[in-house]
Amino acid sequence: MTALFLVHFQMIQSYWQDLLHVFFPDACAACHQGLLHGEHVICTDCHLELPRTGFHKRSPNPLENQLVPLAPIEAATALWYFNKGARVQRLIHGLKYHGETRNGLLAGRMLGRELSTSPRFHGLHGIIPVPLHASKLRKRGYNQCDFFAQGISESLQIPVMNNSLMRRSHSTSQTIRRRFERHAGVEHAFGVLDIGPGHYLLVDDVVTTGATLVACSTALTSVANVRVSVATMAYARR
Repeated sequence: MTALFLVHFQMIQSYWQDLLHVFFPDACAACHQGLLHGEHVICTDCHLELPRTGFHKRSPNPLENQLVPLAPIEAATALWYFNKGARVQRLIHGLKYHGETRNGLLAGRMLGRELSTSPRFHGLHGIIPVPLHASKLRKRGYNQCDFFAQGISESLQIPVMNNSLMRRSHSTSQTIRRRFERHAGVEHAFGVLDIGPGHYLLVDDVVTTGATLVACSTALTSVANVRVSVATMAYARR
């Protein structure tokens, strides 16, 4: 009797879920079209059309060429190319400004699967999200990079280390970029709190000039026997 009841309950539950999906379909986070049954966060078309970089398979690649001359970075990759007004921007802005944290988790899981196939990213000891300043974290309520890091962690089974790096000043990324361009004070923008020897993956949402990643990498590698690689959700061509 109990087994029969459970079968009927599951059938009714499935019926109502399908009915709700007809009248209130989830929207794709990238194109905002309704998701079909079995689709999650982004639709199948966007899965196929989002511009993957393939940097995890290439060394050197454009991101490494941009960062490695400026900071002691072992390897660097990005999941997608970033173009203003396009689907990747909508995904990231949904995560960053509208609390759509599932976007970061999905991107992290996708990139984590890519990293698992690249020997350059094997042997990682931890994942370090680029931090927000404490006042900005209080205002926004979350750090978007934490969810991206968590998604990577789920794919690679490597811990996220949220308390290893701190942003010392309330400087915006734009301020860091200006300091970076004149090579003044950028190395002091971030401080290391608690980290031991090892190879760590530093993660951010979008890389443009790379100034923030250079500053974070410089701070982390000031600790003896610390090596840093970089992974971002998206790369904006310069």
